[in-house]
Amino acid sequence: MRTNTQLLIILIGLLVWFVVSISVDFSDRQKFTDLNAFTIADTAAIRSIEITNQQEVTLLNRQKNGWLVNELPAESGMIDVMLSILNQMEVKRRVPKREQESVYRLLTENGIKVKVTSSEGSSEFITVGNPAKTLSYFQKEDDVPAIVHLPGYNSYVTGIFEVLPNDWRKRAIFESSPRSLKSLQLQYPGHPEDNFEITSNSIKWEIEGLPEGDQKLLNQYLSQFAYLQVDQYLDRGQVKELDSLIASQPMAIITIDDIRKEHNGELKLFPTAKGEKMLAGLLNDEQIVLIEKRRAKALLAKRSDFLSE
Repeated sequence: MRTNTQLLIILIGLLVWFVVSISVDFSDRQKFTDLNAFTIADTAAIRSIEITNQQEVTLLNRQKNGWLVNELPAESGMIDVMLSILNQMEVKRRVPKREQESVYRLLTENGIKVKVTSSEGSSEFITVGNPAKTLSYFQKEDDVPAIVHLPGYNSYVTGIFEVLPNDWRKRAIFESSPRSLKSLQLQYPGHPEDNFEITSNSIKWEIEGLPEGDQKLLNQYLSQFAYLQVDQYLDRGQVKELDSLIASQPMAIITIDDIRKEHNGELKLFPTAKGEKMLAGLLNDEQIVLIEKRRAKALLAKRSDFLSE
């Protein structure tokens, strides 16, 4: 009999705990009756997105011909992802009271401020992720923070706002079509005998000094420069080893002369250690870039490769 009484007390206790938990959870959920508290319904109206973290500001601006990131061309695919997330993200639930203090601390110490400006006005919020990068906390002004997600996905929404400025940049460094390309020069400072320059005479491609180049091979080679992408942009000082490397003699120098001046450019390539997957490059003597060795190797043709058999 005593055992039954104890069990009954335990069951009543559990029932009370369950009811209280449900009430607290319900209260937490009720705090955000608007699932779209942070959602941007009309992303076509967005004019700019300003992302400010503890170290820097990333400013994405919509222009007539595309987006800019800190005044440089932005990668359209990245912008599409951002706009899609802004449009689809929803409040999952309010941060429980027992966790709010730690979340407030995260928002204060590591929070990323986001300001979205559109033709309809502006929206501002702060976001931060949990240490495991599995939960995304969002907060508007002095409101209680909420957990935001993409419905139907195991998503870490804050991640898109953690992207570094250089990683928003357009990856294509050369976009010369056969109709606009005037010439391409490839120099090997250590092996000048392999140097060549491909020029257009409006009818076919020519290499100075060669009696007749293989037009099919020339077209295949030049097609790589119609949309040549790098894998990553790096700032000077970001990787010390690369700073010293680009101060040395390059293994090759590619120079593009295009009818459209905005597509002109020079790319110096430097050898990296065996086993490395990337080659280091210096674009227009300013920007350090990394490009996959396999793709870079295809660019490094030699003069003799274009002789007709």
